[in-house]
Amino acid sequence: MAKPGRGGFRGGPPGGGGGGMGGGGGFDPMKMLGAAQEQAKQAAEDLEKELAQKTCEGASGGGMVSATVTATLELRSVKIDPSVIDKNEKDMLEDLVVAAVNAAMKKAKEIQGAAQAEMQAKQVQQMLGGMGGMGGLGDIGKLLGGM
Repeated sequence: MAKPGRGGFRGGPPGGGGGGMGGGGGFDPMKMLGAAQEQAKQAAEDLEKELAQKTCEGASGGGMVSATVTATLELRSVKIDPSVIDKNEKDMLEDLVVAAVNAAMKKAKEIQGAAQAEMQAKQVQQMLGGMGGMGGLGDIGKLLGGM
């Protein structure tokens, strides 16, 4: 039976420390998790800024009405050809505007989705670090590409 304070099952190694992961100042999963969360937050903010700079255009009525939105789904402009402005055809013009805005929004959402999937793939690659030989997990971009 081991004496207290001299190793063994009860006392552990002299000076305490706690286990096989280094004890004093080595592996700290909470610190790593906090760092990963901070990186994810920063990446999301960077992505938002990048998407705000990208614009998408949608058109309707054979290009007579067009709308421009950012990839963050902010409507930037609506352009209407003067030939479709007729007070007797107000309903048609309104429908054309809605169709153009919806077309632009659809394109913007596609850009958003692709950018978010790319960001997630990069984050997973960063988390895995040098673990490229882990049963095919090294090329995580292919695994997440369909998201």
